Amino acid sequence: MFAWILVAGLGLPLPEDVAMISGGILAHRGITDLYITLAVLSTAVLIGDSILFFVARRIGAAIYKRKWMQRVMTAERRQRIEQLIERYGALVVFGARHVAGLRGAIFAMCAIHGISYIRFIVADALALALSLPLFFGIGWWFSDSIDRVKEQTASLEHWIMAGVAAVALVAILLHGLFSIRKRPIPHPSSLSDGPANTPQTDSQSPAS
Repeated sequence: MFAWILVAGLGLPLPEDVAMISGGILAHRGITDLYITLAVLSTAVLIGDSILFFVARRIGAAIYKRKWMQRVMTAERRQRIEQLIERYGALVVFGARHVAGLRGAIFAMCAIHGISYIRFIVADALALALSLPLFFGIGWWFSDSIDRVKEQTASLEHWIMAGVAAVALVAILLHGLFSIRKRPIPHPSSLSDGPANTPQTDSQSPAS
């Protein structure tokens, strides 16, 4: 969980929520300690965000030339966020923590545009104090439902496979029927090797 959240905080497209929910499930089942799990999760988030902050500040405006930054931060979006940073300051950090996909880019912009590290980390920690209990609690309260969901999913997969097999069988049968219908019917004259024998009539029989 620590590694997952750490690399997610550095900008990799990994959802931090998954690790937080997993932490709630593990703690509820007694696999991990409740308080240690919360400490690990929160520490990983703050360390990852801090590394991103200092790296972005060191790179400066050149970070806008990076491909991942250009992909998530268009010119219009960048201008809008810059205006928000100038107007609200560290409150942008608080809001960005809850915006998956743009979180890392916005944090980098906050570092570039002069928000101090103290203000950054305080706003980040306050936002984390809301999001971490939420997702951790989801994993905690719905831990018992995970097994039921897995059982229902397995049953559903069996029905889906049976349905796919039935559809495939019907398709094979229909293909066979249409193939028989499209097969050309041979002409009666082609059934014999030689010319047809004409039977003699009574008028053509020799006189006795």
